[in-house]
Parts: sequence; C-alpha cells; structure tokens
Amino acid sequence: KAFSIIVSSCSQPIKTHIKGIEDPTEIWTVLNEKLNSVSSRPGQLSLVCTFHSFRPQDGNTSIDEYISWLMDIRTQLAGMNKEIPDSRLVYHILTTLPPLYDTIIN
Repeated sequence: KAFSIIVSSCSQPIKTHIKGIEDPTEIWTVLNEKLNSVSSRPGQLSLVCTFHSFRPQDGNTSIDEYISWLMDIRTQLAGMNKEIPDSRLVYHILTTLPPLYDTIIN
C-alpha cells in the first residue's frame, strides 16, 4: 500500500528516479536524496545565502513576518549543523530593517 501511495503521488519526471524500485523505504530514501535540496551541501549553502541576502520589502512584509521567516530558515539550518548564532541573527535583522526603523536602531 505504501508503494502505491508514494508512486501515485509522484509526477512522471520524478518516477524516473524510482523506476525499478519496489521497496517503499528505498523509494523514500532515493527521493529524499534526489529531491531534498536542503540536505545537500549546495542546498545548505543556498539556504545560508538566502538568509543573508533576504531583506524586508517596504510595505510588503511586516517585521513580524520578516523575523519569522528568518527564524524558520535558522531552524532549518540548525537541524543540519549550520547554526546561525543569536548575535548574527540580531545583527542581520538590525542591519536590514528599512529606514523607517532607524530611530529604534540608533
């Protein structure tokens, strides 16, 4: 049953990665290795770069949303031994806030 559920939920291009595999556990492992970009080194580096380059959009992103988004990425990286220390998180937030918040920062 697990085999059927996994295979039926895959698109045709994804099925090429699991062709000939009948063990659901092995299918899951292969799919995780091929598709979970965050678990790969390039995926981790991409996530770190995204963290450092992300900026709140004036008027489009609330500060709560912005901080929540950064915390989510930080949590993902911590699970991969790529932890972002509190000091770096605070520094990033303070140096990327829009000019509207200059009075709070200074």
